[in-house]
Amino acid sequence: MTPSLASILAAAAFAGCTFVPHQESHERVEHDSWPRRGQEEQAHHSHDRDGEEMERRRTGANEPRRRREYGEDHPGEGWEELARARQELGRHREELDRARRELEEQKRAMGREHRELAEQHRELAERQMELERERLEIEKVSAELSIERERMELERERMELELEAQRAEIEIEAEWMKLELEREKMELRRSYEECEEEEEIREEREDDEE
Repeated sequence: MTPSLASILAAAAFAGCTFVPHQESHERVEHDSWPRRGQEEQAHHSHDRDGEEMERRRTGANEPRRRREYGEDHPGEGWEELARARQELGRHREELDRARRELEEQKRAMGREHRELAEQHRELAERQMELERERLEIEKVSAELSIERERMELERERMELELEAQRAEIEIEAEWMKLELEREKMELRRSYEECEEEEEIREEREDDEE
């Protein structure tokens, strides 16, 4: 079962606390051994070989204790727990570093996406402005065409009214000329009749005179 981060930190704290007392204990052993070492040297000063043998045996007997105190040997369960905790802590650090790198990559990717979205938004805004300008231009042209169409319609109606007036004037003029011709014809007929009557009167006078 994988230890939790709290247990890892607790083990690391425990391991950190064990170092100093061990060192202090080692210093106390060394300091405590100095008087004893001096006494042994004084007691065996005359027997150098025996003293050297005893010193070798003494230091040899203290070797496992020194190795345990300096951490050169791991006979206890705390050291195994500390080693496992250090391994777990290292793995957690690697996972945190990997997660941090992934987060940074995600941030960079999100930044790129944000810039791309901003660029797309800008292009879309420009396109909308262009479409709005084209729409206004189309509406302007349509309004101008509508006005021109109305103007042409009014011009056509005006021309039709003018033609109608001219046709009426022509008809009136024709009617007047027809009446004038009839009047002249009647006057000519009356003149002719008067001439015939005068001729007849003249002939009758001539006949009477004869």
